[in-house]
Amino acid sequence: MLAAGLLAGLIAAAPADPAPSSRQGIENFPLQLSRIVSARVHHTRIPTARNLTARRIGRALASLHPTWVTGLIRYAQGQHPNGREVRAWRIITRIVRRASPAVQFDVTLNAEQYLNGDEILRMMHRVRKKLHNDGWFFDFYSTAYRQRPRMIRVAINSAHEHGEFIGGNYFGLAHRRTVPMRSDFVAVQDFRNLTLNRPAVRRLARLLPVVYHLNNNPARPRSGGCRFMKTFTSARRRALIRHRAREQRSFGFRVSYPALFPECFRRRPGRHQPRFLASYNVFRDPPVHKEVRHLLDHYDGL
Repeated sequence: MLAAGLLAGLIAAAPADPAPSSRQGIENFPLQLSRIVSARVHHTRIPTARNLTARRIGRALASLHPTWVTGLIRYAQGQHPNGREVRAWRIITRIVRRASPAVQFDVTLNAEQYLNGDEILRMMHRVRKKLHNDGWFFDFYSTAYRQRPRMIRVAINSAHEHGEFIGGNYFGLAHRRTVPMRSDFVAVQDFRNLTLNRPAVRRLARLLPVVYHLNNNPARPRSGGCRFMKTFTSARRRALIRHRAREQRSFGFRVSYPALFPECFRRRPGRHQPRFLASYNVFRDPPVHKEVRHLLDHYDGL
C-alpha cells in the first residue's frame, strides 16, 4: 500500500527527535500522514464554513475517517480562543474522534507575526490551554526561520516538550532554503499557475515528511485557491486532486485533501454588498467529494 511504503521512507529520512512521554501526539505523528484533510472553520475570528453548525461539520469530517485534520482554526498574533471557537472546536473534535479515535488536530498561526520566542511561547500557551490541540501548523514557517531561527527553534522545543507535532509552510523550493530540521513536517503548495516544483519537493522529502495542500491566498482573487473555488468546474477540481494524489509515490509527499479548504473572498448577490471570507466546501460539491473519498480509500485505505 502506498501509505505504508511511503511512510517507511519518510520516517527513515527524517531526523530523529526524542519523543516526549507526556502525550501521544508526537509519538504517533508518522501515522497521521495517511489520511490528511484540510478544513478551516475560523480564520482570525471570522467563521468561514458558511451556514454550517459545528455538529454538521463534525459529522462531515468524520465521514472521511481522517487521521489528521489540519488548519481547523487560524489565529492572528494576540488573539486567543474565544467561547464560540472553543465550543466549535470541542464539538467538532469530539464527533470526529468517535469515528476515528486516533485523529489529531492542529492550530494554524502566522510565524511572520512574531518577533521573538517569548511572543510565540505566549501565543502557544494561550491556545493549548483552551484547545489542547495535538500540533501546530505555521504559515510562513520557512520564511520566519530564515529571519528568526532562534524563535522557531523555541517554538519547536515548546511543542515537543508538550508532546505536540509542529511544522508549516515551506517557501523557496527552487532556492533550497534552510529548513528547521527538528520539524515534524513541512508543507508545500501550488501557486497562482497551479504548478508544483516536484523535483524540489522530492529533494526536500529526503530530509523530512512533506505534505502538499492546495494554494490558499484568499486576499488575491487570482490566486490558485480562489481560482480552484470560483472558476474551476467540478471536473477540473477532480482532475487536479487526482493528479496530485497519483504523484505522491514518485515525489515523496502526502496530499492533504480539501474538505473545507481553500479560502477566498466572495461577494453577496446585489450591488455594493460587502465581501465575506468563505471556505470551499467539498461536501457541497458531490463529484469532488466522491473523488476525495475514493482517493483516500485507494491511497490511504483504512
